[in-house]
Amino acid sequence: MTSGPFHERRGPCRRPPATALLRPARPRRRRADRRAAHRPAGSYAYQRLAPTVTALTPDRGPAGPAASFTVDDDGRITATAPAAPAASAAGPVDITVTTPSGTSTTGPAGRYAYTRGTTQLAPDPVLLSIGPGQLGVHLGLSVVLTDATAHRPVPGVAVTFKVGSTAVCTATTRADGTAACSGLVPVVSVLLGLGCTAAYSSSPSLEPTAAAGLLRQG
Repeated sequence: MTSGPFHERRGPCRRPPATALLRPARPRRRRADRRAAHRPAGSYAYQRLAPTVTALTPDRGPAGPAASFTVDDDGRITATAPAAPAASAAGPVDITVTTPSGTSTTGPAGRYAYTRGTTQLAPDPVLLSIGPGQLGVHLGLSVVLTDATAHRPVPGVAVTFKVGSTAVCTATTRADGTAACSGLVPVVSVLLGLGCTAAYSSSPSLEPTAAAGLLRQG
């Protein structure tokens, strides 16, 4: 048996395919979830929730001189409405409640409407004398304007005085609510018993009012 040269043929060296080990992704848990995972079975966790205003009683009223509130229980607060936020006092405002858990959202259930306060005029009677042939009489008129809701005088507003349909004078109320002025009135208006009228026209926060005073001949 004749042996010849032996040639070994080798192909290129190839690596076996790599095998990847896939693991399912683990979702990241929030801190509260991690705490819950370590909580003993049978335990219950209370959550702090923001308050909710469900109703206002009453839901309208005049502006007050100061604000205060009392927590009656876990579901009820008694509060005094503060002064209106602007000169235009009448109109709706949103009421919110703030606790360590947050602030309540606004909505129709928590809406309060400021109303205009009522006013009252108290004119002083006028004593006058009329001589023969006299055509006009000089009247001194005064009145006190009061905020009947807040029970306090109303300063710095105009009050107009009339006898019948004749305008006599206009005065601005002082700090004590008094308005005083004088003017000439036809004697015929006095003799006809038309009387004297004082009128306040109103403001954004106060209702108008008018009152009749007496003209007495001395």
